[in-house]
Amino acid sequence: VKDIISPGDRVIIKPNLVYPVAACTGATTDWRVCKAIARMVKEAGAQPIIAESSAIGVDTEKTFQVCSYDELRKLGIEVIDLKQSRTVNVPVPKGRAVTELPIPEEVVNADVIISVPVLKTHDQCLATLSLKNMKGVLQDPLKKKFHTTYGVFQAVVDLNTVVKPALRHD
Repeated sequence: VKDIISPGDRVIIKPNLVYPVAACTGATTDWRVCKAIARMVKEAGAQPIIAESSAIGVDTEKTFQVCSYDELRKLGIEVIDLKQSRTVNVPVPKGRAVTELPIPEEVVNADVIISVPVLKTHDQCLATLSLKNMKGVLQDPLKKKFHTTYGVFQAVVDLNTVVKPALRHD
């Protein structure tokens, strides 16, 4: 990680915590994976921040509890619910589905983003990985529009042109 992280960086670690179900179901990122990444981030002299916004209508704090992310808080690692964040409108210069996106300030201000998805199926595509995982930085109304208005595939591509993980697990 020292190739992508510098001392003093604010590093967003973005797991996939769509629903409050244990990692053994295959639907969520195991908290211990994020713990290991946070440790590496700290060893590089940077500040790890676990950040997520669960699925539409799902309480992200409940998901953190069920998925054991409170264990990270006990270790002093910041774990934030992006549904509670202020957003900044970010232009999407090459956007085909969207030309501007409201992105949480913590994500906009991050020096590095690390995406930690899980491989799973989806009703609109064969599998979801790191690119679609970034949809979890969005607020609920926009998540719905990605599926119903913009077309999830192109909208996810557009999102990833402005929210760019430096490290992805594909």
